[in-house]
Amino acid sequence: MQINGKLYTEPQLAAYVKELEGELKEIQEQADNGKRQIALYEDESRKLKDVLALARSEVHRPYPEYKYRWETELEKLLENETTVYHEVAD
Repeated sequence: MQINGKLYTEPQLAAYVKELEGELKEIQEQADNGKRQIALYEDESRKLKDVLALARSEVHRPYPEYKYRWETELEKLLENETTVYHEVAD
């Protein structure tokens, strides 16, 4: 059989397929590890947002509409936040 201009015997072809399957498995494992890491980061981000929301609700304000500088910066940060983890249905 000929693949990409190279002629393979049956044993060579079997070895080539096994090599490609091994590479595919390795790439899939790397992708899965990446997904897990992103999920951990997003979970950590969610927990930090919860803590910030709690802190924000308990901070004393000189008057009701007063905003601390950290609150303004936090709003800017959260406004521009995006997620990179999107699970695709098979």
